[in-house]
Amino acid sequence: DSTVYSWSTLIDDHEYGDGGPLLTPSGTCPGAMAMTVSGATPSSPVAFVRSASTGSFPIPEGSCTGTLLGLGAPVTLIAIMTSNASGVAAIGGNIPAAICGTVFLQAVDIATCATSNVVGI
Repeated sequence: DSTVYSWSTLIDDHEYGDGGPLLTPSGTCPGAMAMTVSGATPSSPVAFVRSASTGSFPIPEGSCTGTLLGLGAPVTLIAIMTSNASGVAAIGGNIPAAICGTVFLQAVDIATCATSNVVGI
C-alpha cells in the first residue's frame, strides 16, 4: 500500500533470496538416475533421505534436531555427501522398476539445517 499515491502495485507469487538447496533428478526410472543438490553450503555435509510418502517429519536427532522434512514417517537416511566448493552434491545409482512411483527424496544441508524440495521417483 502506498501512503503517497492513491494506487499501489500488487506483486504476488514471487520468491526472493537464495531459497535454500535445490534437489534435481536426472535420468529415468527404471534405470540410471542421479539426484543433484545445488545451493548447499560449500564444502559441507549434505544428507539425502527417503520415504514412501510426503508429510511433515521432524528430524529426531543430531545437529538438525527438530527440522521439519517434507516427508512422512518412516524416513531413511540414504547417504551423507560433502558438497563441492560450489555447494553441489550428488548421489546416483540404478533404480529398479519396483521403486518407480513409490519413493520420495529430500536433501538436508547439515551446516544450516536448510531442506531442499521433495522429489518423487
